[in-house]
Amino acid sequence: MTLTLPAIGDITEARLDRLRDKLAESSYDAIVCCGFENIQYATGYRSAPGANRRSQRMAAIVTPAVVLLVGGTAEAAPAVAGGLAPDRYIPYGAFYFDSVTEHHPALQCAPQQASLGAGVEYAARLLQSVPLSVVGVDEDDCADEVRNALVSTLPGATFANASGWLQGVRSIKLPGEIDRLRHAAGLAEDGITAAIAAAAPGVTETELSAIVGRTMAAGGAMPRSITLTTGERSALADEFPTNTVIREGDLLRFDVSCDYEGYRSDIGRTAVIGEPTALQSDRYNAIWRGEEREIEICRPGLRTADLFAAAIEAVVESDGSRGAGA
Repeated sequence: MTLTLPAIGDITEARLDRLRDKLAESSYDAIVCCGFENIQYATGYRSAPGANRRSQRMAAIVTPAVVLLVGGTAEAAPAVAGGLAPDRYIPYGAFYFDSVTEHHPALQCAPQQASLGAGVEYAARLLQSVPLSVVGVDEDDCADEVRNALVSTLPGATFANASGWLQGVRSIKLPGEIDRLRHAAGLAEDGITAAIAAAAPGVTETELSAIVGRTMAAGGAMPRSITLTTGERSALADEFPTNTVIREGDLLRFDVSCDYEGYRSDIGRTAVIGEPTALQSDRYNAIWRGEEREIEICRPGLRTADLFAAAIEAVVESDGSRGAGA
């Protein structure tokens, strides 16, 4: 899938502008982001270790004038290479860099701190000259040492849970974000289409799964999950592909997701190997009518529960079944 997208630096700047605009409208004087999605939104830095394990800890402090990122020393160079100013990164923990030049930007970060808590204390001290009455904290992902460091370093501040507020800011997508979501969805669709084209009796689930993953990766995405099941296994909701051999007449079910620059897609598709039976066609058409009904009534403000209920109703009316998989 070929698509020209706005530069990631432009998206980073636009996201930070939106965050600061909303901050100015809020009761908060500063925001502390702890979840990796919120950190990426505020700073532009996408943590590879954080994408793989949530136990990896960072914290970003955002004020109307300053953005500071506290993270592991090992991530200092990637953060700086990604566009973060070196003096805005406060590293913690032991890690060692070797450079051919002693003035490499990754070596110009703030002084290395012993722990995440110590790094947050250092960052908060840098802001002590700024009036901070109310600080919003991303409590859903906030480690105790981050919370304790903020309370001890900013004794005059009041702290409030801002996780819901951050989600609300991020939920309204900017044009460049929508482009990336569309691109991620297209890559997942491309992977499924390629696998369907290669599907035939004698091919295994694992072989088709490899095609899906390669196609998404070739488009610049990181595959997140690939559920690909066939035959009786197609009834399983979430399952890893196996060496199960595909047979004529089997259903082939996909549930595929990928990540493109931090924006994720999740696409489900069903195919039949060979000509579908009358029952397969009837069930497929019933589910399709449910999806058509969702598209017909979907609008801003509609509850997802109501959207789902409308789809189930359309499936049942069409097929007489319970519509459990709609």
